[in-house]
Amino acid sequence: MLNRRNAHMVLAVAMMVAAAAIGFAISRLALTSPPAGARADALLACKEAMSGFQRFPLVYAGDEVLGHPLSGCQKSETAPLRDQSGTVALPSAEQFNIAYGDCEIPPNAESCPVPVTIVIDPPCGPTLPASRVRERVLLRGVEVMVKVDGSARLELPSMSVSVFTFGNDYAERRANALAVFASLTGANDAARQLAADAPLSLLQSPECG
Repeated sequence: MLNRRNAHMVLAVAMMVAAAAIGFAISRLALTSPPAGARADALLACKEAMSGFQRFPLVYAGDEVLGHPLSGCQKSETAPLRDQSGTVALPSAEQFNIAYGDCEIPPNAESCPVPVTIVIDPPCGPTLPASRVRERVLLRGVEVMVKVDGSARLELPSMSVSVFTFGNDYAERRANALAVFASLTGANDAARQLAADAPLSLLQSPECG
């Protein structure tokens, strides 16, 4: 969560979403609009962080998507998920979060969601429960799952990508999320083969062991 006293710092996790019995967790980011100089510094730091990250492939939507500029990114770690007996069913894992656009923190609130959030999860993680999938769309050579809330997710052996966007209804959120997927390009050496118009199937390997 963003502390109101340092709201012009870059990013913090604002929401954790769990799905199914052991499910999986995905983070939304919160961001407020920093001064111009701070924005430029944050953009540079974000690109350096992405290019230096080699744990798994990273993708992003370029410097701008849906009219919103790249505003920050953060490596985070998911909380371990436990089953009904309290046993850890899924250990904590690294996650990379990328934000586009700004938001204003309302009075008496600690955070606000940005217009576009891309969350990249590590390879061989949990899969999206079928109950949360409303549509499956073939896009750039792979199947993208559109969830019941209009966000979208791609699961590959090398990584998984979730996209959250603003929209007035399911149709608008769906269209925005798929537009972000259409814009994805490689952000680090592990994804360097992915140009903006290349098939996302290029990121299929390595296989899970």
